[in-house]
Amino acid sequence: MEHAFHANTDAYRIESMKRALLAEDSKVIWTLRGGYGAAKVIKGLIDSGVKPQREKVFIGFSDTTALHLFFSETWGWHTIHGAGLSQANNSECSASNVDGIMSLLNSEDRSFSIPVQAQVPAKAAALPIHGKLSGGNLSLIQTSIGTPWQMTGGGKILIIEDVNERGYRVDRMLHHLLQVGIFTGAQAMVCNFTGGYESDGSNLISKALEDFAKHIDFPIFTCAGIGHGYDNAPFVYGANARISADGDGYKLTYSLPDY
Repeated sequence: MEHAFHANTDAYRIESMKRALLAEDSKVIWTLRGGYGAAKVIKGLIDSGVKPQREKVFIGFSDTTALHLFFSETWGWHTIHGAGLSQANNSECSASNVDGIMSLLNSEDRSFSIPVQAQVPAKAAALPIHGKLSGGNLSLIQTSIGTPWQMTGGGKILIIEDVNERGYRVDRMLHHLLQVGIFTGAQAMVCNFTGGYESDGSNLISKALEDFAKHIDFPIFTCAGIGHGYDNAPFVYGANARISADGDGYKLTYSLPDY
């Protein structure tokens, strides 16, 4: 049956996710696309009480942030925020996006690094900064408020991204998260916001981040290679991570759990 917003009905998509989660012949669930409506699937999983005995590796980004948060916050899974399979043969996306995920799945080296930059010099923090990774798409993180899968920031390095959100909208969402306590106990934020230009061609996102930094007690870093865009380096929810100095810049390093 045709659906205005999804490829199929909620019931069909919930059943498909249940089958994938419970399948004994697979270890990985790799999304094809961004996944608008993923949050609707969560209710079906909760209502049916589905939880596999064995942790699976779930991979995706954008709207699948909802599922990442559900799996990590309620089940304690270590899912991978990274490119969907539709990006594998997309010339507008770097081949390294998928290569990075394959390295996570196959490498015996359990440590990975991503270069980051300090956004607000006045918020320089004592290095290294330690925390577990979480985050994802900003608008989906805001959507998690009040749900069983609401993101928690305590003790975490939060990697937050979004696309085509103008400065005032980024400002509004960040302050909403702050006011409801999502950032309480956060150790640092690493962000990447692509697009979001004003009608005159300017971009006010950096201004929004500078203002936001005045209201928090943790530093903000930026990374041009995470989330929507040509480069989409993967990161793992719940992985132990640290931000440290790296020459004239900084790097985010995280260690993989044993799946």
